[in-house]
Amino acid sequence: SFRSLIFFPASVLTIIAGILFGPWLGLVLTLIGENISANLSFVVGRYFTADLLKFLNTTKNFLPRLTCKIRDNGFLTVLIMRLTFLPFDLVGYSSGMCNIRQKDFALATVIGTIPGLATFVFLGGSFTDLRYLVLAAVVLAFSLVVSVFLKNSFLSQTLTEKG
Repeated sequence: SFRSLIFFPASVLTIIAGILFGPWLGLVLTLIGENISANLSFVVGRYFTADLLKFLNTTKNFLPRLTCKIRDNGFLTVLIMRLTFLPFDLVGYSSGMCNIRQKDFALATVIGTIPGLATFVFLGGSFTDLRYLVLAAVVLAFSLVVSVFLKNSFLSQTLTEKG
């Protein structure tokens, strides 16, 4: 849970969970731990990087518009970032910094981390049963297809609002 404070790679721990606990129990335990870790990084981002965002908003002209768009679509933004396997801690810290609602962040993180965690836990589980390697590949492909669909829907909605 405190892994996000020391920037240790989440993927390594997730694969190890699949090896040590098996794919199903490893997935449950990792889902709990990673969501606690994600919310911890969100809180740190919210309360300790607010001055950084204010500085960036005054020095760069495009950042205020970007942060408003991210804040207005917090759930979908976080969900897309989670489904596309962006760096786990970066998503948490930046979401807190951009003042995304905590409820949107937490729900999108729970939903959005399941495919990524399943991919890595099944990869770890494949050390004992190679069938989990196929399952890991299927979950990875599904996650990427869904994230591309959501991203395209989000972009078309944004362009429609502008036009």
